[in-house]
Amino acid sequence: EHLVSHTRIGADPLVVVTSAQRPWPAPEPVTAADLTGGPWVKRAAGSGPRSQFEEALRSRGVDPARREILVELPSNEAVLTAVATGGLLAAVSELAAAPMLQAGLLRQVPFELPPRTFELLHHRERQPSRAAQALIELLA
Repeated sequence: EHLVSHTRIGADPLVVVTSAQRPWPAPEPVTAADLTGGPWVKRAAGSGPRSQFEEALRSRGVDPARREILVELPSNEAVLTAVATGGLLAAVSELAAAPMLQAGLLRQVPFELPPRTFELLHHRERQPSRAAQALIELLA
């Protein structure tokens, strides 16, 4: 018997971003094959956004290894800074990219990706504390 319970607490879409100054030569809408051009920056192995983006490319018949990867970085902040200053491409959380998109430092490439869903795990036989329940309600 499983002793873990799942509570869905939200979703965060992935977006493909590039520098606001970088021209985008591909026709719109952008296809997965269009994204094999580069150069790219990607998150370190094991990151959720990287795994989900690579799976989205595979599901559309594109091998993620075909992308020209210039650098692999450990954090969203490092990736976003590299994209904004180096004219690179990256797939990142929309929430993480939002401040730089709003400031005009980045622009979103018109390529639709599925949202990432988040679940909170807790012991099925224990009630969450009042603080935990308040957090669940805030995130839901």
